[in-house]
Amino acid sequence: MFFEDSNGDLLFKNPNDLSDPVEKEFLEFVLNEINKDRFPNKSEEVLKVMKESNNPEYYRVPLCLGGMDNISNDKGLFSLLKAKLKYLRPKTAWEMSKRKLEGIFSEDDEKTEHNS
Repeated sequence: MFFEDSNGDLLFKNPNDLSDPVEKEFLEFVLNEINKDRFPNKSEEVLKVMKESNNPEYYRVPLCLGGMDNISNDKGLFSLLKAKLKYLRPKTAWEMSKRKLEGIFSEDDEKTEHNS
């Protein structure tokens, strides 16, 4: 009932392409419920146009990263703790902060900071 497109996105199949009427009805219901929540400001007409035009946004499977319990089950508790604790090292914390602030300071500001 879903497939991976050329961009690597996971999409639901178009219900009209399914031969089983039960699967078709189920998928239409699921897509309708997902997209009402995903696009609360869009009217039924707009959602219908998205559906009929095979808009990938309408058919995209909503995915998110798993919680810590899922990650620890997958990689193990030690790997999870190691990944979380690596940000406590000063050098790593400095590099992360610097990446987030990149573009705020000019090169002259950075040179002045390191020279003092």
